[in-house]
Amino acid sequence: MVSSKIKNSKLIARINEGQLTWHRYITPITEHYCRQVASRNYRGKRVAYWGHIKFNIIPMMLALKKSGAEIIVGACNIDSTDDVTAAYLVSKGITIIFAIWAES
Repeated sequence: MVSSKIKNSKLIARINEGQLTWHRYITPITEHYCRQVASRNYRGKRVAYWGHIKFNIIPMMLALKKSGAEIIVGACNIDSTDDVTAAYLVSKGITIIFAIWAES
């Protein structure tokens, strides 16, 4: 498995359970599906998410982790990557990778 590289692990402290509770409250449909995913058994399964790393992906990534899935999250755009979210997900055992664009 690829190891995550986070520039500043102290960013994790910027996210607290109150913020996550509020997000779950204001997004009931997402929370519904998170509960469904978390109740399934994805042990031994690998899940790759390639997209914007923003606060709103945390509940689903945590639900997948709770279900036993191995998760790798890749940033589709470094400009839309929230470093706080990335650091938080790494602290929960989720691998974060970033794309490097090379000119040919």
